[in-house]
Amino acid sequence: MTTGFFKWSPDYLEGAVMFEKAAKSFTASGLELRAQEAWLEYSRCSEASDEMTGAAEGLQEAAFLCKDYD
Repeated sequence: MTTGFFKWSPDYLEGAVMFEKAAKSFTASGLELRAQEAWLEYSRCSEASDEMTGAAEGLQEAAFLCKDYD
C-alpha cells in the first residue's frame, strides 16, 4: 500500500486480494483478532477501489469473528 518513484498511488485492488488471503490464513490458524484486522483492511481496500460487495463481505466476516466476552 506504499507509493514509490514509479508508483504514484496505492494499488487498493491488489491490497484487497492480499488482505483477503491473509484473513483466510489467520482464520484457519485460529488467530481471530489478526483475522478480524485483516478483514477490516480488506473492507477498506475494497471500498477504496469501488468494490462495495467486497467491502460489505469484509465487514461481515469481521463481525462474525467478534465474540462477546462477559
